[in-house]
Amino acid sequence: MKPGVERVTRPGTASPTGWASASCRGSTVFLGGVLYRVPVPGLKMKDGAAHANLDTPGFVLRYTLDGSDPDTAASTYAEPVPLAVGQLLKIAAFTTTGRRGRIACLPGPAA
Repeated sequence: MKPGVERVTRPGTASPTGWASASCRGSTVFLGGVLYRVPVPGLKMKDGAAHANLDTPGFVLRYTLDGSDPDTAASTYAEPVPLAVGQLLKIAAFTTTGRRGRIACLPGPAA
């Protein structure tokens, strides 16, 4: 076995389903052995509002406008969010268990 590589097995089995680098330790295991990262939302400003999306289903987008990092208590994104001058949108995807991905930021319109 190569240094820094570990065997990944399905829970309850001894057969490997693949290989993962040591840096993947602590990643979420999904569907019996698939390692994944929580995706980062895409953002764009259109008509004075922030539009967000994900290319992967099954996650909840949560955001803040006060400069704090979003957590599981933050507002849930359901439609474009109007941004005022000087506001900063911070948004992240969350798993159903509350694990957060990287935060994406979008500043409001310039004065």
